[in-house]
Amino acid sequence: RPGRHIPNTASAQIYLFAAGVGIIGGLIGTAFQVGSRLLQHLFIGPGSLLDAARSMPWHQALLVPFLGASIAALLDYGLTRRRRSQGMSDVMEAVSLRRAQQLSVRATVSRALSSLALIATGGSVGREGPIAYMSASLGARFARLSKVPGARLGLFAGCGIAAGMSASYFAPLGAVMFAMEVVLGNFAVDILAPVVVSSVVSVVVVRGLATDALLGDYISGGPLYHLPPFVTRHAGEFVVYVVLGVAAAAGAWLFVKSMKAARIGIARVPIPARLKLPLGGLLVGAIGIWLPHVWGNGYHAVNLVLTETPVLSFVVLLFIMKIVATSITLGAGGSGGIFTPTMFVGAALGLLVGTAAYSLLPGIVADPRHYAVVGMAAVLAATTQAPIMAIVLLFELTNMASGLLVPLMLASITASVTARWFGLESIYVASLRE
Repeated sequence: RPGRHIPNTASAQIYLFAAGVGIIGGLIGTAFQVGSRLLQHLFIGPGSLLDAARSMPWHQALLVPFLGASIAALLDYGLTRRRRSQGMSDVMEAVSLRRAQQLSVRATVSRALSSLALIATGGSVGREGPIAYMSASLGARFARLSKVPGARLGLFAGCGIAAGMSASYFAPLGAVMFAMEVVLGNFAVDILAPVVVSSVVSVVVVRGLATDALLGDYISGGPLYHLPPFVTRHAGEFVVYVVLGVAAAAGAWLFVKSMKAARIGIARVPIPARLKLPLGGLLVGAIGIWLPHVWGNGYHAVNLVLTETPVLSFVVLLFIMKIVATSITLGAGGSGGIFTPTMFVGAALGLLVGTAAYSLLPGIVADPRHYAVVGMAAVLAATTQAPIMAIVLLFELTNMASGLLVPLMLASITASVTARWFGLESIYVASLRE
C-alpha cells in the first residue's frame, strides 16, 4: 500500500468538523436502516428477513430478488449513466492520493440506493458498505464546504468511514479500528482523536433515534449477535483456536476466489451489462426458495447458528451457499458491503471446526458455538488483512465477556498470517491493484 500521511490536525475546529461528520454518518445510518426495513416489509413481509422469507410462496421468493436487482440496475444506470459508482476501494484510493475532494456525492448516493434495493429484497450483501462510503463522501464534501484545506479532506473521509461503520454495527471502537487500519493506515494520536469523535457521535445519534417511538421499531440498538456464556474447559483448547485460524484462512481464500471467479464468469455472459444484475437476482431468488438463510445480511441466520446447534450437514450447506449467493450478487454487479457475508461464512466455518473438535476432544472443547464467533473474526481478519479491527469488532458485536478475547486474538492473527502465506491480500487492496 502507498504511504498515507495526513497533516497535523491539532485544532479545536477539526474536532467540531469531526463531530459534524459523525452526525452525518448517524443520520445516514438511521435513514438506511429505516429505508431497508420499510422496503423489506413492502416486498417480503414484516418481522425479520429470514422469518418473512420462509413464509413466502415459491414464485414470490423467486421474483422478489429479481425485482430488487432490476431496481438496483435502473438506479445505477439511470443516475450515473454508466456503471461507475464509488465504493470502499475508491475511498481508499482517494485518501491515499490526497484526492478526497474528487469523491462524487452523486455516485455514492447512486450506489447506496442500489444497495438499499438489493439488501431489502434478499441480495447477499451487507449494509455497512453503502452507509460507510456515503458517509465518507458527504463528510469530505461537508469539510470542503467548511473551507478545510484539501490535504486534510482525506481525514474526514476516514471520519465518515468510521461514522458509517459505527452506525451500521453499533461498534464505535471497531469502526475506528477499520478506519485507521484499513483506510487511513495511520495510528497517530492527532489522526485517531477526530476519528474517535466521529464514531462516537454517530453511534450516539443512532441510539438516540432508536429510542424514538416512531423510529424505534425500525432500528436495532445492538449487540447484533447473541452468544451463550463463555467457558474454558481445558488449556489445550487454545490449540484448536489456532487450527481454526488456519481453516479460516483457507475459507477466506475460497470466498475471495469464488467472488473473483463469479465476476469473471458473469462478465463473459453475452448479454448487456445492465441485464446481468437482474439475472443475478433471479439466481439468488432460486436459491432462496429452499434456503432463504443466505438472503440479505444474514444477521438472523448467524444468530440461529450461535444460539442453537443446527445439523452439521445444514451448516456445511450454509457455508457453501452463502459464498455462492454473495459471489453471484457481487459478481453480477451488485453494490454492498462484504463484512456481513464474510462474518456469516466465518460463523458457519467456525461452527464446523468447533463441532468436529467437540466430537474428537469432548473433554477439551467446551461449547462449539463459541468457535462460530471466533470464526467470524478470523475469516474477517483474513479477507481484510486487518486483524486488530476484526478482534475489536467481534468483541463489540457480541458484547462478550473478556474470556473470549484470547481465542479471538489467536485465531485472527493466525488467519491473517496464513492468508498471506496463501498469497491472499486485503480484498480492498486487491480491488485497487486490479
